[in-house]
Amino acid sequence: MISQKVSRSSSTAIRSLSRHAISKKASGSTPTTSTPAFLKAVNTFTTYLREDGRAAIRNELWIVPIVGCVNGIAKQLVDANQDLVTGSIDGLYSWSHPFGCSQLGDDLAQTGKLLAALVRHPNAGGVLCLALGCENLTQDIFKGILGEYDEKRVKFLV
Repeated sequence: MISQKVSRSSSTAIRSLSRHAISKKASGSTPTTSTPAFLKAVNTFTTYLREDGRAAIRNELWIVPIVGCVNGIAKQLVDANQDLVTGSIDGLYSWSHPFGCSQLGDDLAQTGKLLAALVRHPNAGGVLCLALGCENLTQDIFKGILGEYDEKRVKFLV
């Protein structure tokens, strides 16, 4: 396990994502109230419309470690930045896992696919992908698995 103090650049990256998630509300794209036909029995619910057209029921900030070795740092970032959970931001969370280091072949590919699915999830108004720099699932490999992404919504920090 790696123990390290939260750096100023880490907090700056999270705060940048927070500003983006809040600005989406201010621009009129979030939130909206809708009643789909199949939910006529339910009154209404709040949704957040993402730039790619998908809708979310939450507007959270997520820290996704690309490698399990940075889980502790991700948790420190979450703990140090809870003041961002105000207004339209529903929560700040990290997604800890033990993978990404010393994996090969299908195991590494599966980890990359799973983490990419998390990063693309519409409930995340902003995502910080956190890496160490020595993992087998490198930032470049992960970006290849992730494919096209909104650079205002998804940030990377090594």
